[in-house]
This record gives sequence, C-alpha cells and structure tokens, in this order.
Amino acid sequence: MRKIVYGLLLLVAFFGFSVPNVSFAATNSVVFIGNELSRDLSVMHYDGSNLALHRKISMGGNPYEVVMSPDNSRVYVACANTEKNQGIIDIYDAKTYARIGRLPMADANGKSSPFSVVITKDGKKLYASNRQDNRVYVYDLVNQKLSKVIDLK
Repeated sequence: MRKIVYGLLLLVAFFGFSVPNVSFAATNSVVFIGNELSRDLSVMHYDGSNLALHRKISMGGNPYEVVMSPDNSRVYVACANTEKNQGIIDIYDAKTYARIGRLPMADANGKSSPFSVVITKDGKKLYASNRQDNRVYVYDLVNQKLSKVIDLK
C-alpha cells in the first residue's frame, strides 16, 4: 500500500491530477482518486509494480472525499458545487464502477458542501460533514437515506 501512496504522489506531480485536494480509497489492486478541479474520479489499476489509469468517471460536482465501504464493495464520493449547489454523496460499485446510488445533502437554504466522510466499521452508517452549515449528516446505508442531522453550533 505504501507504494500506491508514493505512486499517487508522483501522478499528482507529473500528470496533473488536481491539487489541492486529492482524496483516494484503495483495495489491493484498484485505487480511486477524486480530482476536485477536473470534477472526475480516476480509477487506477495496480498490478504489484505498476499503477496505470484505467478509467475516468465524470462527477456531478467537485469530489472532496473518497472512501471505501469496509468490505471494499462500494466507493462513496462526496461532491460539492453540483448544478443546484447541493452536495451529494455518490455511491459506486467498486468492481463495475457503475453509480448505484446517491445520497443528497442540503441545509435549510438548499445549499451544502460535503467535505469529510467516514463510514462505520460495520458499514451501516455514513457520517458526512457539511461545511456550509456546521452540521454532520448521518446516513443509514442499509436504506440509503438520511437518518439524523447533528448541529455543531
């Protein structure tokens, strides 16, 4: 895994993956990289010695955070600056790379910007911070819906 991280840094430096925010999640052979400025998700394949771009997936906004489910079956991508200025968390199948779900995020004004995302060890809940309203949104991943909003003010 250390080689993958070093490889990602080289990709950022030499091939222009978006900076300042590079977020990634990895299995043993696949790395998912959120590219904020180009508004896409890079899928990289790692064969033990080489890391190569396999595919780019266009996002509906700027991907700020990329996390894997504990069983490595799903990839969650927190995106801000979508068409309606509402944040979303897109859910992708980690093997087919198909989008299989979307968790909307919106504050009382209809604006949001998901930034940090964490999934519980059992994979049943996702916590996402919204930097627009200082709240944490808690999602039930079994039913793919918002279950609670925690006010941090």
